[in-house]
Amino acid sequence: MILKTIINKGATELPFAAASRIRTTNVIGLITVFISLLYSLNYLIVIGNQTVGLINLIFTIAYAGTNLLTAIRQAKIAKIWFLSY
Repeated sequence: MILKTIINKGATELPFAAASRIRTTNVIGLITVFISLLYSLNYLIVIGNQTVGLINLIFTIAYAGTNLLTAIRQAKIAKIWFLSY
């Protein structure tokens, strides 16, 4: 239920085509955050390299910015933000 809420953030009250683009951006953002988080945890827990793990966590938080920007209806900025990393 919470995943569906996150995916639909910023897509309410928009035409179908625009809402679909927002949902796609949200899904791609979530997938990126999930993969980056797993990668960070791998460095922190399995490999034991704290420095690289923390740097990756910073990028994971930055990737989450994509979903935060779409939630406040800044889809164009969210796409630029996502593609700049």
